[in-house]
This record gives sequence, structure tokens and C-alpha cells, in this order.
Amino acid sequence: PNNLGFFTLLIMANVLIGSSSAPLYTLGTAYIDNHVSKENSSVYLAFIYSQLAFGPVVGYLVGAAFLQIYVDVLSYNTRELNIKTGDSNWVGNWYGGYLLFSLLIFVTSFPFFAYPRSINR
Repeated sequence: PNNLGFFTLLIMANVLIGSSSAPLYTLGTAYIDNHVSKENSSVYLAFIYSQLAFGPVVGYLVGAAFLQIYVDVLSYNTRELNIKTGDSNWVGNWYGGYLLFSLLIFVTSFPFFAYPRSINR
């Protein structure tokens, strides 16, 4: 089967993720440095950069949890198929983490619309 469309979709999703997260660490650092007192800026920057190590750990843990669920959650009953997680025919729910985190990002994005366009000192 021709999977070029799905492959292109995944490539474009990774490009979107990379291009949207790159400004966070460049422009976000400058924004915090300019708008937070010098005494507190190191705490804010340490929190942001510590998430560089903590984020992938959470991603791997959530991914491992979703891989214990069969890929087609709604259509098949794994008891009827007689397959378990160790079977060679097992396909884990690899997309579950993407759905979960996209929903979380969507829900938590609404408070950001309440921020003003500029911060007055």
C-alpha cells in the first residue's frame, strides 16, 4: 500500500512541532529576562530549562502506557482476537499520547488569550 500521504502528514507534524517550540527557548528567555526582576529571573529560567529534561521523560512514560492498549480501541476486543502485549501481532496505541497532549494543549491555551498584548511597567 502507498503510505506516502501518512508519511507526509507525520513529517509536516514534526516540522510544525519543531518550528513552534524553537522560539520558546530563544524569545522566551529574552522575554523573561526583560520583564522579570533580576533576582527572580534565574528561578524562572531554571524552571523552563529543567522542563527540557522532564518533558521527554513524561512523553516516554505516557507513550509506554498507551502502547499497552491495542491500537484499534473501538473496533476490536483483544480477548476475541486472542492477542496480548507480547504477541508479534500486537500493535500498541501509538497515537494515544498525541491525542492526549493535543487535547491538553488545546484546553490550556485558552487562559493565554486573557493576557494583554503588552505589559506596562
